[in-house]
Amino acid sequence: MLAGLLAPTSGRVLLVGNDLARDVASDRRTLAYLPEQAALYDEMTVTGYLRFVARVWGMRRGALRDAVDTALADLEIADVRKQVIGTLSRGYRQRVAIAGALVHDPEVLLLDEPTSGLDPRQVVDARRLLARLGASRLVVLSTHILSEASQLCDRVLIVHHGRQVALGPPSALEGRVGTRSTRVVAMAPVEDLRQRLLGIDGVADVVVQVAGSPATVLVTSADDRRGALSRAVHDAGWELVELVEETPDLEAVFLELTQ
Repeated sequence: MLAGLLAPTSGRVLLVGNDLARDVASDRRTLAYLPEQAALYDEMTVTGYLRFVARVWGMRRGALRDAVDTALADLEIADVRKQVIGTLSRGYRQRVAIAGALVHDPEVLLLDEPTSGLDPRQVVDARRLLARLGASRLVVLSTHILSEASQLCDRVLIVHHGRQVALGPPSALEGRVGTRSTRVVAMAPVEDLRQRLLGIDGVADVVVQVAGSPATVLVTSADDRRGALSRAVHDAGWELVELVEETPDLEAVFLELTQ
């Protein structure tokens, strides 16, 4: 619906201030949509593909040449401009696909799972690229990789069963988790440690993470109980190795809001 491919059953999509449902043709130029499985012509060269896409958008001669050169430079793919797309790595293919989406210089870039299928190095490169693109245009990212959303996005929207359940900066959403988690590592029998910490006022649950020596447990509480946890370990005569408050992340927020 945001890309203009489906009509909304209710509500409106405002794209750069215009109602997308009323005049799709004129508004389409302001947006670029890249699906998770981008359709590329494997038999074309990189430059040939970009020239083809630019012509589809109605560009001619000098404007076309400048647009292709800009896309090659922005996506850092000038070194493979003469290479056949079918011979490129997954990471380079993704860059070519994004270059094709940006060749007509849209104001909004809509991406669906842009790092899907990339290896760890390619993921890092793709994230750097998206952060750079976001400095000059609006980038809307659809992803299930919540750590990626936390790193890249200024605002995060969580949708559950078609309805908005949260919207805001990642830091603000992470602060909405109603419980605190504290990791305790101690030189103690793990079950004895678990039972002792469970007896502390305000502790809701203690989950064993490592049963060896030292033992590691994750303590859930409504507020900060680190002082009480530390005293309980020392009073039992055990050595406290580590006491760390776990910062809630977007994954914890997502699970709490959609459970």
